[in-house]
Amino acid sequence: SASAGVVFGDEGDWQVGALGQYIERAPDILSLFARGPHHATETFEVGDPTLNEEKAFSGELRLTRNNGLFNFDASVFVSEFDGFIYKQLTGVECNDTFASCGNTDPMEEEIDQVVFMQRDATFWGAEISVDVPLIATGGDELVLNLQGDFVRATLDGGGDVPNLLPWSLQVFEKFSCVFFP
Repeated sequence: SASAGVVFGDEGDWQVGALGQYIERAPDILSLFARGPHHATETFEVGDPTLNEEKAFSGELRLTRNNGLFNFDASVFVSEFDGFIYKQLTGVECNDTFASCGNTDPMEEEIDQVVFMQRDATFWGAEISVDVPLIATGGDELVLNLQGDFVRATLDGGGDVPNLLPWSLQVFEKFSCVFFP
């Protein structure tokens, strides 16, 4: 992997940054040779020993402000994958052995088959985090933290990348108390 980034602006005030990176990752042993049940996900995984390296070019733009209690951080990103590795449901049911796939015994537990696949894909999204002061007296402060993000990921040739959460929003209240002797 390799990456480079630049940041413009003053510390403690508004800053703008840009990051670019290139990443290569070899398929892991499960994506290559899996051939059995995965009880945590309740799936029957089937690997593909012909999978190639996964490669990605990514870029990110970021705007931040860190000035006392009010903090702001927002970014947008895009990643272009060459050979993204993912698991796809096949619609086939299995028991505990590969031979049972498509020919299950209804008296045993049936689980969904997933196969490891590889296609080019594009991911893009955004993140934001804002700290808003609610109360600040002496060394005590109550800060409302709002965070949100979303990711959109599509496979080249059509279709969405499976098992990806589309967005999230989180609200936290932070309380800190500092005592001075």
